[in-house]
This record gives sequence, structure tokens and C-alpha cells, in this order.
Amino acid sequence: MSQLPTRLLIATRNANKTQEIQAMLGDAWEVSDLTDRDDLPEVEETGETFEENASLKAVQISQLTGGLV
Repeated sequence: MSQLPTRLLIATRNANKTQEIQAMLGDAWEVSDLTDRDDLPEVEETGETFEENASLKAVQISQLTGGLV
């Protein structure tokens, strides 16, 4: 019996970034992004570092979707 892939939403609209993450994680993950999610807002990047901005986006989108971001 095969296990379904774990779903991961990347808080970006950059398809190249999404493809890179999918390649790193492999078939055990189903990676999607915000490209087709017009219902979700652009998150303002107010952090001082890439890491802070990525965290801001992931937390806000996760709160809105209830999923793994």
C-alpha cells in the first residue's frame, strides 16, 4: 500500500523556486505555490533578512490556509 505524498504550500509565486524545492524533496512531497491562489494576499516583506521575510510569509499563509507552509 503506497502512502500519499505530504502536501506543502510554498509562500511564493515563483515557479522556479517551487520546482527547485520539489526536486529537493522528491516524490514523498506534493509541492504547490501561490500561483493559482488569488484568494491569498501578497505578504509584505518587512523583515530585515531573507529568513525573516520567508518566515513572515509562511506564518501568515499558514494561518490563512491551515496547511503546511
